[in-house]
Amino acid sequence: MREAVESTGDWRTTRVARAAAGDSDAWGEIVVEHWAELVRLARVVLASPFEAEDLAQETFVHAWSRLATLRDSDRLLPWLRRSLVRRAVRHLGRVRRTEPLDERIPGPPGLPREDRLDLRFLLRRLPPRQRAVFYLGEVEGWSDAEIAERLGVARSTVRVQRFLARRRLREFFEGEAR
Repeated sequence: MREAVESTGDWRTTRVARAAAGDSDAWGEIVVEHWAELVRLARVVLASPFEAEDLAQETFVHAWSRLATLRDSDRLLPWLRRSLVRRAVRHLGRVRRTEPLDERIPGPPGLPREDRLDLRFLLRRLPPRQRAVFYLGEVEGWSDAEIAERLGVARSTVRVQRFLARRRLREFFEGEAR
């Protein structure tokens, strides 16, 4: 049956329906397919590689229990992304992070340690939503439409979050320059 459904292009939709009906094998396939992307997104939002997999796993566990509420199976991935970002925002609201400044990203050879730009340090200065939008747009090069789709928000929200992120970073740099 799977081969026949795959040829029609409805396999993913059918797989989501099967998973929603309790088919753990179908859910396992969904998790395997989307695991890496959710972990990457979690790393960006949390700015912590150590907690990213835990957050992704928590998101999948929650999604499995709520899968029957998903109205459009073609929107599974944006639904998972939104869930992950919401969980990350709640988590970061509970936990205040500080990481030693000496854990810097290496710069060009010969550049003094204190002159190296630490992207992780800068991103941690941003609230999670601004961090995600800024990283995906400025570092990954995604368009506003791609970011909006992946995070499940409006394009105008992406533009506002990017503006706020840039303003916050500018204020940080101006404060450091004094």
